[in-house]
Amino acid sequence: MSRAGCGLLVALLWSSAVSAVTVQEIVDGNAKVQDGIKDFTCLMTFSVRSASVRVPDTRVKLYYKAPDRFKPEAVDGDFTVLPRTYRLAVGNILARLVKEHTVRLLGEETVNGRPCWRLKLVPKEPDTGILYHLVEVDRERYTVVRIRTYPQGDQPATLTMTQERHGRGWLPATATIEGLQKTRNSDKLEQVTVAIEFTKYRTNVGLTDDFFKDSEE
Repeated sequence: MSRAGCGLLVALLWSSAVSAVTVQEIVDGNAKVQDGIKDFTCLMTFSVRSASVRVPDTRVKLYYKAPDRFKPEAVDGDFTVLPRTYRLAVGNILARLVKEHTVRLLGEETVNGRPCWRLKLVPKEPDTGILYHLVEVDRERYTVVRIRTYPQGDQPATLTMTQERHGRGWLPATATIEGLQKTRNSDKLEQVTVAIEFTKYRTNVGLTDDFFKDSEE
């Protein structure tokens, strides 16, 4: 076979591989990543780093119940400023996003050595302040490994995640949020990194809905 013929064959195979899966199948697969895990507790350690800001490592005990109940509890002191973006790394991530976005499958790529599908999510409502998200989903595990958010009139931010196996399911191990923001009293931009680590998991401990009644929503 000629070199041109080989190139055409590869292109056809790539096209077939992309079109062989639907957005709904990816969403359904992601909904099962916590298979067998009804609830859990874990220790969440996070830090904030930039040239002008440096927040010491902070620990929070996180309680979670499927599908999307959260309750953070301060470990170091009585009060902790917790970035709400941690929720994007836990639970039914894709199911939450698709409710408010139009989703299109763009193709495939490799993220941190993992084969992934790339999805583009555009808000259904025009006044959200977000242009779109690019979301990469692991083709074998169906876990979300990266979310890149493009706000209107602002700098994009990237959330990258790793997961670890717990029984039949997958739970977050690390989450890193990277973006640019203006420095204090200046219009200059600086890189900001929020690093989150999830450890000391206990799964299926029997958490009830009543336990989360007074939790942050």
